[in-house]
Formats: sequence, C-alpha cells, structure tokens
Amino acid sequence: MRRLLPLLLAALAACQVDVEGAPCEASQDCPAGQGCGVDRRCSTRAATCALETIGARTRDCEQGGLVCGDRSGAPSCQCPANEGAEFAVAAPASMSQATLVPTGVAEPPECRFRSLTAAIAAAADAGGGTVIAMGGNTGSSRFGVATGETLPIDIPAGVTVRSDHSTSGVTYAIHLDDAAASAAVRLHGGGALSDFVIENEAGDSTRDAIELACDGTNLPVRLDRVELRGEGVDAEHRLQHGIHVNDTCGITAADVVIAGMEAEAVLVNAAVESAFVGGAFERNGKGVRVKQGVLKLEGVRVEMNAGKGIEADSSSGEAVLELRGVKVLRNGETGIAAMNATRLFIEDSTVFGNGARDWGPPNYPNSTGTVRKCGGIVLIGEPPEADAEPTFRFARNRVYSNSGDQVLVMLSGGLTWPLGAAACGTMATDTTVFGCYDPDASGSSVSYRGLVVIDAVADVSRISWKSGVAYPSGSTDYKWFGTSSLVLLTGTPTYCALPAQLDCSTPDSK
Repeated sequence: MRRLLPLLLAALAACQVDVEGAPCEASQDCPAGQGCGVDRRCSTRAATCALETIGARTRDCEQGGLVCGDRSGAPSCQCPANEGAEFAVAAPASMSQATLVPTGVAEPPECRFRSLTAAIAAAADAGGGTVIAMGGNTGSSRFGVATGETLPIDIPAGVTVRSDHSTSGVTYAIHLDDAAASAAVRLHGGGALSDFVIENEAGDSTRDAIELACDGTNLPVRLDRVELRGEGVDAEHRLQHGIHVNDTCGITAADVVIAGMEAEAVLVNAAVESAFVGGAFERNGKGVRVKQGVLKLEGVRVEMNAGKGIEADSSSGEAVLELRGVKVLRNGETGIAAMNATRLFIEDSTVFGNGARDWGPPNYPNSTGTVRKCGGIVLIGEPPEADAEPTFRFARNRVYSNSGDQVLVMLSGGLTWPLGAAACGTMATDTTVFGCYDPDASGSSVSYRGLVVIDAVADVSRISWKSGVAYPSGSTDYKWFGTSSLVLLTGTPTYCALPAQLDCSTPDSK
C-alpha cells in the first residue's frame, strides 16, 4: 500500500484536482492554489503560509517569532498569544509599517501594542499586569491623542504602566495634547505608573497632571521615577496641580519630580495617607499643602516655589505632616508653616534661603497686634497633644539664612512648644541650628531673630544660635511679644556651639 501512495499523489498532481483534502507529502503534490498542511492534506488555507515540506508552514512563521493561525479570517503568520503578565507597547512611530494584530508580546516588535490605551485594556482583561513602553529612539517618545491615545490614560487597579527608560535611557512622555481631557493620567486605587514624564501642551489651570479615581478603595496608587511638568505652550496653559489627593486612596511615591504647576505641586485634602520618598517639588505656585490627611516627606527637595514651601492647616480637618531629611530651599515665601497640626514631625531637615511673608493680624490676631516677617518655620496654635504615640518631634534641623525671623511661634494657648533637645549632639549635624539672621537689621526699623514668640511659650534649650559661643540673648537671638509669652533656656548646657561648617551663603549638604 505504501508503494501505491506516490503513484496516487502523482496522479492527483497531474490532474490538478481542485477538490481539497487530497493526501500529500509536500505542497508540490497539491493542485495549484493549494498547499500541503501539517495534517498532510491539500487545502487552499494551507497555501497561504508558503510551504515546501511537511511542517514547513509552522517553521516559516516561527522563523520570525510568529505562529500560523487564522485569527484574521484566513491562515497566515500571526503574533503568538500572550500568556504572560507583561504587555509591550511600541514607542510611537517605531512600528509604522506593522500590519499584524498585536498581542503585546515584546518580540517580534511587530507584535507590540500601538498604544498605551490598548495595552492597558488587554492587561485589565487579563486580570492585571504590567504595560511596558519600549523601542523608543534616542531622545523622547511621546504618547498622546495625536498618536492614538485616549486621555486621560486610565490605569485601573492591578495594572502598572512603565517604560524601559532605566535600561534604554529613552525618555517616554504622556503628552497632554487634548484640551478637553481632565488630566493626562487617571490612576485608580491599586494602579501604578513609573519611568514616565507627563508633559502639558493644552491643559490649563482647571486641570491636573494626575487625577485619582479610587473607586471606594483605600489601596494607594504608586508612582516611581515620574516627572510631572505643568507648563504648556504659553502662560495660559499651565496645569493647576501635579496631584490633588481628594479621594479615598492616597499615594506612595518615590523619586517623583513635580514642576511648573500654577498652584500646589501636591494638594492633600482627604483623610488618607500619602508618602513621598526622594524627588523634588520645584518652580510651582506653592510646594505642598495639607488641608486634611497625612503627608509624609522623606528626602524630598522643595525649592524655588513662588509661595510657601510646605504648609499644613487643620482649619478644615485633621492635618498631619511628617518631614524627615527634607530640604526646603529658596521658596518665595515661608519655608514651612504649620497651623494647628494634629501631628507634626520635623527632623534632620534644612530650611534655607526662603523669602518672608507677614504673619499676624488680621488672619492671626494677637494680644499686641504684632506682625512679623518669617521665612523659616512658622508654628501657630497649640502644639499637638501628646498621647500614647508621640505627636510632635523637632530635632537636628538647620534653619538659617531665611528672610525675616528664622522661627516664629504664635498663639500656643499657654502650652509649650518643645523645640530644644535633651543634649547637644556629638556631631555638628546632631544639633538644631537657628542661624544666619541679622539682629541689627541694617536699613530697617525691625531687627530679626533666630526665634520670635507671640502669645506663646517655646523651649529652645540646647540648640545652636548665630552667636555661637555666646549665651543667647533677647537683644540679638530671640524675642517675645505678649505677657504670656516665654522663651525657655533650661538645664546644662542651655545652648550648643554653632557648627563650624555652617555657610550662610549656601544650603548645607546634610
């Protein structure tokens, strides 16, 4: 029987039988227009994948990292199914000639999605995953409405959107080029974005770079190595905030830079916790503001904002501010202002070179009607109430070379703000410093101090003053207004030596 099969195949080929299903060993055994399939049967479907021998159909597709299938309606080489949790997106214009239906596998490049929007939808349908932008050229690759995106880019829970910037060095940007879009990105609780720049072109001061949609969950959103740029094509196109925390979820962020916003880089106005580690808030209308909720900053630089650097105000809700290793530098107004904060930590931070603004009546009336300018730190109201957990910490801070007074304490209700320390530090960086103020106020009728208290009590034992080795004096270093005011200098020693390396012209490296 086996010897008869070649004769039968030759007869079928010679007759050019058009009926499908004839047995075959190779495509030349089949009628014109048909190919020999992996089932060793002739068909027109098999002919679409150019074959020479048994199994060649599959091998030809696999040579390019593809598979043969009929997803398009007819047998052809197509992208393999994506059975993983990563969904690749081609940088705009990198796949201009691609004709395959993408599945999001990274290789071959033709199988990458053509938009973040499509890849995110696929990841969401799969129950979550990571969307990765890749393949960009040197310079910047922009995703926006002009490249087929729908704005805002909507990142649901369980989906992370990132780029290959850390390995390629290419900058990937989400471009806000739709004036009708409420933001460039919408992050749902449990969603994440990393290694992207958000650029503004068409957004105005009614828009934010990122908006939150928490869907009732308290799962935080995650940002890593993200830069938010608020400035658009002209002065009328400038975003309002980088991020407005106003829903049921907070933010966990690392190395986030926010610049060029009309108002605050970050506004927190919800009873949730947000934390930023590293990064910077610079050249915004204001740095950060907490109206209610918890904001933790560690190692963040807040610099050259037009207004205040950092502000917490509990007038509308409980506001908690925790600052560790923060640099608040060269802002146009007061560096740090805390009004009636329910928990306040300021530790290992530098407050340098900030401009001053007036503090006092009418917003903060006091018994003497005193108004002071302070560019360093302003503390207003009663100190946070102590309970089982510490609610106030102030240690190892450098407050110097700010306009006006370095530290201003007001309206403490007879309670004492404990700004001092139990002992002088063994190293220069272990000691709080109020320095580089001008008690002589040349050319001015007001002399400024390291510390001023108005209707308040402050304990500043064992900190370092401008005068250094001299006992701090009410005529040069501190001043109080109001009969209930008091500056406490107790214990031994009452003050610490001024760090030798303090340079009034530059922020320290701490």
